[in-house]
Amino acid sequence: LFQQVTPLPKTLEYLLLISDQAATCTTASGTTYSLTGSATNEVYKLYTSSNIAAGTVLSCDAPITALGDDSSTDEEHQIILGPVWAYGLSTTTTVSTTTTST
Repeated sequence: LFQQVTPLPKTLEYLLLISDQAATCTTASGTTYSLTGSATNEVYKLYTSSNIAAGTVLSCDAPITALGDDSSTDEEHQIILGPVWAYGLSTTTTVSTTTTST
């Protein structure tokens, strides 16, 4: 699944962004991630291993899919968001998360 707005629910040890077109994603704090690749192969990607905080929202100028590694469990996840309107989000929304133990 590809989306233009991706809230990150957990702190990520790494983030991989993939698209079939060149894309630039920006956070509310102004951090920019630019996907690079090949028009011939239609594969564009960006990999970063810097910790990215839970609640960060990526707003992209083209649809992307995101994968990341939860820094607390080392589990890998595809980060999927349904239609933005279904969650009441816009590209300027900040998402906060809480974790509870059972």
